[in-house]
Formats: sequence, C-alpha cells, structure tokens
Amino acid sequence: MSKLNWIYALVAVLLAVILFMNFVNYERLDELEEGAVKTIDAQKAQIDKQKAQIDKQKAQIEEQKKLLAILEQKCEKAPPK
Repeated sequence: MSKLNWIYALVAVLLAVILFMNFVNYERLDELEEGAVKTIDAQKAQIDKQKAQIDKQKAQIEEQKKLLAILEQKCEKAPPK
C-alpha cells in the first residue's frame, strides 16, 4: 500500500471517529435538554404554587383589614369607661 492510501485510510478512520463522537454528543445533549425542560417545568409549578399562596395570604389580609375596621367602629361607638 502506498503512502497516499495510508493517509486516505487514516483520514477515513478519523472522520468515522469524529462522526461517532458527534452522534454521541448529540444524544447526550438531547438527554440534558430533556432534564432541563423537566427542571424548568418543576420550577414553573413551584412558582405557580407560591403565587397561589400569596393570593391566599392577600385575601386573608383583606379579611383581617375588614375585621379591624369593624372593631375600630365598635370601639368608637362604645361608651367610655
């Protein structure tokens, strides 16, 4: 085999190795992307849960403000002791 054929064979082997590594990297990237999407979805769900808790707390605060206003009115109307 001449030197040129050896070079062609070496280049062919190197290309095969590069293509294989590229394929393996793309498979790994797909796995990482799926994991990232699941993490983002979990974080979005957590944020939605926290927003619901905040809304519930806001409603409780408004209810407490109403009760406080009622108590203040009763205190104003009550005769001094």
